[in-house]
Amino acid sequence: FDNNSYDPIHIHTDQLNNIYIIGSYQSNDNNSIGGISLYSGGVGETFFIAKYDSTGVIISVISEPVGSQSAFDIKSSIVDNYGNIFVGGRIQISSYEYEVFIRKYSTTNLTFVDEEISSSNTSGGGWNNVVYDIVSDGSGGVYLAGSYEDNMIIGGVYLAADNTNNNQGVVFHWNSSGNVPWANSIG
Repeated sequence: FDNNSYDPIHIHTDQLNNIYIIGSYQSNDNNSIGGISLYSGGVGETFFIAKYDSTGVIISVISEPVGSQSAFDIKSSIVDNYGNIFVGGRIQISSYEYEVFIRKYSTTNLTFVDEEISSSNTSGGGWNNVVYDIVSDGSGGVYLAGSYEDNMIIGGVYLAADNTNNNQGVVFHWNSSGNVPWANSIG
């Protein structure tokens, strides 16, 4: 890592013993990994995925640009047995609006495949709207657990907020087709 603004937070391997480092960095810094430049020029944090072979040789790096008011806050990631990388957490949509996000990438060439971002019908999604954990469903999709604090829609499924509690749990399934067949609140 060629700068001190990195926060490498997850390490995974795939069936070919390739190594994946997934982390975040300040997008307003000039950053590179293994001589490969990362996206710069945004405001706030964004993330990178770096792929190494089993001997530690860098294969590829991607980084995600964000809009002028957006920032990704990664909380969880996995690499499954189907050639997928899933990254989840919260995304800052505007100054005071945060939403749950999940993104899917291919391990073959680190290309973006699909994403799901929650929406709120209130004046802004709260800080507690976040994915904390991701596990494989065994068929190319994932189960996710996190929290939310206001009315939320994820994949077309509406979850009402508990007005007496500003932080309640959520669990949902994001299948291999990129759909959310179900979501449930906890608490």
